[in-house]
Amino acid sequence: MNVTLKLTKWVYAIVRITSVWWGANIPYLYLLFVAIGAESVEQIATLAITGWILVPFVLVPGAIAALGVSREFFRKEDEQKEISLFAAFWKYYKREYANALKIGTVFMAVLGIFYMAYSFYSKLLGGISGVVFLLFIFIAIFYFIFLLTILIDRTDSFIGYFIVTAQLMCRHPVLIISMMFEAFLVIYLSAAFMPSLLLFVCPGVIALLFTYFYKECLKQEEKKQAIMIKEC
Repeated sequence: MNVTLKLTKWVYAIVRITSVWWGANIPYLYLLFVAIGAESVEQIATLAITGWILVPFVLVPGAIAALGVSREFFRKEDEQKEISLFAAFWKYYKREYANALKIGTVFMAVLGIFYMAYSFYSKLLGGISGVVFLLFIFIAIFYFIFLLTILIDRTDSFIGYFIVTAQLMCRHPVLIISMMFEAFLVIYLSAAFMPSLLLFVCPGVIALLFTYFYKECLKQEEKKQAIMIKEC
């Protein structure tokens, strides 16, 4: 009975987070449906550029809102406090929108640079170099998602968020690699066996994974501090 109850809670959390994700990213749903019916490469390129431009205005604020709902889910589990879905969404969306614009602009620039490098070197040196830059793009995406997970949990300077993210990732490589592997596995299995899960399940699962591993990083940091205090 307890297993069923816990499973129901997690499924409910995934549905809530995914709903917030797509509710905040309706323009991307529209772009996706238009892309399905696109008849030329030029149309798809135009849609991709539009999606790239919308990153700081729509995608990143939506990701923050989804991660915020994920954070509230874990807080509810720890403190037995619940907040309504809309209240959780609006709390983080409104509070962090200015930061989302700035970080989203950096993210957009990084994606643009990596994509141009991927296009240039894949033509110049062949497919292997292109794969390397695709790997960099995936690492950048994971880095920025983890940064947003940290953003909703603490107050820091704009540069400080990037520094703290890099520090946590370097201090806890096993946790970070596990997080990236599990997130990639979820995406791969969804794409391989039921692509519709990429839309209706993956956003919620990814948000919960990043929030969980961030909490585990904090727990290890607290243990290290406790040991240092005892030694002193």
